[in-house]
Amino acid sequence: MKFIIRPRRAGKTTEAIRLAVAHNAIIVSGERHECYLIEQLAKQLGYRIQQPLTVDEFIHGHFYNRKGESFVIDNLELLLERPSKGLPIIAVTMSCYDECDAAA
Repeated sequence: MKFIIRPRRAGKTTEAIRLAVAHNAIIVSGERHECYLIEQLAKQLGYRIQQPLTVDEFIHGHFYNRKGESFVIDNLELLLERPSKGLPIIAVTMSCYDECDAAA
């Protein structure tokens, strides 16, 4: 699993698009509007991607008929904050089982 940690407007979504193309992955992002913007950015960059999923679609498993092989989550904090109902998440821990790559 690769972690892309950068400031706002520093190319995280562009990198997410490139990874999605390289791995036939489905991008997961906030609301439908953000998914639309990701599709438009991919077109501007000359890439064809599958229609991104919203966080709610991902959480509720609405991807069963998609042909992706994996997921790329854009703005992970949106996925984590949704079920916390506005309470702040002060830290997260994760384990790597295969490949761990933190790209800052």
